[in-house]
Amino acid sequence: SNTLVTINYCLMGIVGYISFCGGVNDNILDNLPVIASVIIARVALVIQLLFALPIRFNVFRGILFELLLEPNTKPSQTQHVTVTLATIGSCTFLACIIKSLHTAIGLTSSICASLIVYILPAICYLRLEKRQIRRGSFGDLTASLLEDVDEASHQPMGTPPAFQKFLKEAPCMFCIGVGMYCLVMGTAANIINAVVGNN
Repeated sequence: SNTLVTINYCLMGIVGYISFCGGVNDNILDNLPVIASVIIARVALVIQLLFALPIRFNVFRGILFELLLEPNTKPSQTQHVTVTLATIGSCTFLACIIKSLHTAIGLTSSICASLIVYILPAICYLRLEKRQIRRGSFGDLTASLLEDVDEASHQPMGTPPAFQKFLKEAPCMFCIGVGMYCLVMGTAANIINAVVGNN
């Protein structure tokens, strides 16, 4: 399924770029004529957003309650309604004041794409590499020793442990650096473009 999705996105990107080149609007549907098939696509997009956004709000609300409330504590009806209204209200307010879809997509891509593609996977790998063996757990200790022996058998003789650690962590640090660069520069470029464009 991921292969089909990738092929589909590549085809749409290539055909769209060849068809419109630099004249692509923020909403790709604005480049198409107002005919029945385009109207159906707009309606389908509205339906997709109507069902997708509440799911995202639900995930956000659940995570927020996990952070703010005590463990195994359910939020009250007042808390539930307040957080829901605040979330929807703030999103609606931002949607009303941001006139350009280009700015919203640019900021979202700069921050979220950098985190998801580069930064978070590298951080997760580093955290997993630094796992600690629970004291008193013979099974974990045995598994760890077997992993170390297997790993050592695949390493060249005389390779210092510090250098082995560097070889494991260097790609992760490089990914984090690239991600931070994309995040900072992309966010700054979008903000500057929005400020200069509004003036």
